[in-house]
Amino acid sequence: KLAELIGYEAQQNIPLPIDEVIWGSHVSGDTDDGEKEVGIFAVRSEEVSDILIDFSQVGHEIDVLTLGNVGLLNLIRFDLRPTRPIVALEIGSDHTDLIVVNGPRFWFRSLPIAGKDFTAALEERFGCTQEEAENLKVTAARSEHAAKIFQVLQPLLRDLVSEINRSIGYYKSRVGEVKIEDLFLYGGSSKLVGLRKYLEENLRIRVQMAKSLNRVRISADASASGLQQDLALYSPAIGAGLQALGLGEVDLNLLPQEKQEAVEFRKKQKTVLAAAASLYLLIAFLVFNFGGKIDSANEVKDTTKKVAQLNRNKSRLSDLAEQQSVVALRQEELVARGEGRLAPREIMEMLGLILMAETQSQRVSQRSEEGPELDSTRGQVEADMEVFNS
Repeated sequence: KLAELIGYEAQQNIPLPIDEVIWGSHVSGDTDDGEKEVGIFAVRSEEVSDILIDFSQVGHEIDVLTLGNVGLLNLIRFDLRPTRPIVALEIGSDHTDLIVVNGPRFWFRSLPIAGKDFTAALEERFGCTQEEAENLKVTAARSEHAAKIFQVLQPLLRDLVSEINRSIGYYKSRVGEVKIEDLFLYGGSSKLVGLRKYLEENLRIRVQMAKSLNRVRISADASASGLQQDLALYSPAIGAGLQALGLGEVDLNLLPQEKQEAVEFRKKQKTVLAAAASLYLLIAFLVFNFGGKIDSANEVKDTTKKVAQLNRNKSRLSDLAEQQSVVALRQEELVARGEGRLAPREIMEMLGLILMAETQSQRVSQRSEEGPELDSTRGQVEADMEVFNS
């Protein structure tokens, strides 16, 4: 139910009709009593429309629209990685943002004093142009009128210190006693001469200027264009860039919902087109580099099939030879078993011959007894009888 509850709280806390604003939220974590702490951010829909029209007229499509203080918070979390509570103060031309960073928790407040107020005070006091007043703010220490310049700015500085103290006191009343010892200055007007020293003396905390980055590398071209010297001015933009890269802790996008959906569609479309192009390039590369190898592989494959067929035929021939041996052995066994079965017939034939010989001998003997070949015939018959008997 968290999303539903956040929507309810947004309607209760945003001092405008909910259909006239574009809003977003970020859950920063649990409080000491176990409740969820949520940051709610809102901007007028018409302001967003004006910004998008301005950028579209110069040919820029916007993917992410965030707030300057959210960008600065993302930079602080990513680059400074504070281990204890700190205060960041971005003094811009038209607004001043105060950010309390306390572990996973954060708190924002807009202060009513900004760089334009210091410029207007100098213009009014010295009757100079806006450009001259801007130059006086930065170079007052080297001016012979430094004391007068600082005297003109001092009431505004007192009001700024009062607003900072009031903001820190209010934050402590909400979250309990928090010891804040460091304040970091950002924004173009943070270069105001004497500002850092004045804040240290009156707030009784360390005040540091943002002069370098720890985890973000600045290219040589950007350094040559003055980014390194104006780092305090570009810090919110660098933080917004970190969010666009997916490195920001607070992921806030105040584009209208239909614009966000269009951006997501474009991203997916690019991804699909890139994937399709990569696939075609891969196929072309494979065909160009491995076409001949594929043909050779197919030839080897065909040869392998033939060899496999021959091996199967050889195995089959071996099986047939073995079956033939079994059949021949079976035939020999059958022949061996039938070898003695014809003996009785042969014996009967021999007996028949003996009986026929006996009858014939009797006939011969009878003829011999009656004829002149008696002796010789008898002797022959006896010899024949010996043969028959054996």
